[in-house]
Amino acid sequence: TLAKENTGYPKAPAAASLAVNIALYLYGQVRDPASPEKAAAMERINESTELLLKQWPQHAEADDARIAKGKLKLLQAPPDYKGAVETFTSVNPASDRYPSALQLAGQTHWIVYINEKKKGDAAKADVAQTNRQKTVELLDKSLAAFAKVENGGAALAQSLQEAQLLLAEVHMEGDKIDEALQLLQP
Repeated sequence: TLAKENTGYPKAPAAASLAVNIALYLYGQVRDPASPEKAAAMERINESTELLLKQWPQHAEADDARIAKGKLKLLQAPPDYKGAVETFTSVNPASDRYPSALQLAGQTHWIVYINEKKKGDAAKADVAQTNRQKTVELLDKSLAAFAKVENGGAALAQSLQEAQLLLAEVHMEGDKIDEALQLLQP
């Protein structure tokens, strides 16, 4: 409400971003997809993200909205993996949120890889490998982008660690133990 009614207030983008994250959290907590609470949380997410994207498209908080929309695509049944990756990669490359968005896109490709691998379908083995390659590519880009961010704070530090750990897992799964160990060094 603060952001919606006071778009000129300096903290309005941060308030709208907080509203998006709270609504996303509430959406994820409701298990019944047909419940009014789930629909209300979805409405709040859409309202808050649209406000951010319309009023402050170049602010970092708008990138928070893009990331939230991507996460929402992963929470839906069935998950929209392709849409989530497209949304994560639409984050502004100049934003300090970009490394985290790339990490989430890589993580999404990894989920698809694992799901395809579990199926054991030889016809889809190339799909799985493509997703594995995209995972490595996006996580490498994410780590390079993290290196360029100054004073990222605790949230970015956590995303950096998650990117490193996931890339180490990918390397270990591919029997590239030396590369994995380099990422696991303190």
